[in-house]
Amino acid sequence: TIRGKVVGVHDGDSITVLRNNEQTKVRIWGIDTPELGQPFGKAAKQAASQLLFNKEISFTTGETDRYGRTISKTAKTSVQ
Repeated sequence: TIRGKVVGVHDGDSITVLRNNEQTKVRIWGIDTPELGQPFGKAAKQAASQLLFNKEISFTTGETDRYGRTISKTAKTSVQ
């Protein structure tokens, strides 16, 4: 399990987590949202940002995807 702070939201299912002064790109497994250029892509990013940005998150890792992102199998945020 890895714990860190969400410092970036790329789209509705991809984030950047800061842990130990190192950024890790994370793909949240099990959800699929539109890409930014697709209909509702900006809304998906905005919704993910409202839920996750600047929050502490812990997640278990799986493999990496073809873009080099860590795949999060399970995740939870702390309540602020």
